[in-house]
Amino acid sequence: MVVSITEHKRLTGSHEWRLELTNYLETLKKKPGALAGSLAMQQAEKN
Repeated sequence: MVVSITEHKRLTGSHEWRLELTNYLETLKKKPGALAGSLAMQQAEKN
């Protein structure tokens, strides 16, 4: 049985990162201060 945890667009360049905030919602509910200044927040602001 295969269980999918998350899916994302494949990045093909070197040194590329893509973080999806929705993957971390449960953690952010417990630690809301962790979002401020995070790479994920910076990427969300660009979109």
